[in-house]
Amino acid sequence: MAWNGYSQPRGQGRGGYGYGRGGMGRGAGWRGQGGGPPLINLPPIKPPAPGAIRIAAMVNTPHGLEATLAPHYRRAPYIVLVDIAGGKPVWVTSIPNPAATTHGGGGILAQWLASIGVKYVVSGHIGPSAARTLVSLGVTIRVLPPGTRLVDALRQLGLLA
Repeated sequence: MAWNGYSQPRGQGRGGYGYGRGGMGRGAGWRGQGGGPPLINLPPIKPPAPGAIRIAAMVNTPHGLEATLAPHYRRAPYIVLVDIAGGKPVWVTSIPNPAATTHGGGGILAQWLASIGVKYVVSGHIGPSAARTLVSLGVTIRVLPPGTRLVDALRQLGLLA
């Protein structure tokens, strides 16, 4: 075996896969937490009403249509879910963002949003990984300036009459 500058040939001695804390490929699990993705408590949400379009907005406060858009998708403190039918809101609810305090939860949040029937996500910014996941799941992304009132954003996008 070729010498690589370490006291033992690579792959032998410390854990069988290399060197350092269990060796390469044998660490302490997902970010040291025992394996699997980070746990996010995703609340159950009823499906949208028939004929309605569901929009998820990443916002700063839980004030429904009066809330302002947050600067970032995953770190927004709240999510406002709005079902719109015939250009009018038929259902509005605000929930705490379950991914706001996790590391790397944007993709999981995207999958959950798609699973509850969201067709549009409105936010001040969406990272590339979450954007790819949302688009691959058939969700349309709309990015507007942070601080925009949600009702104004939905009118600007032509979703509200």
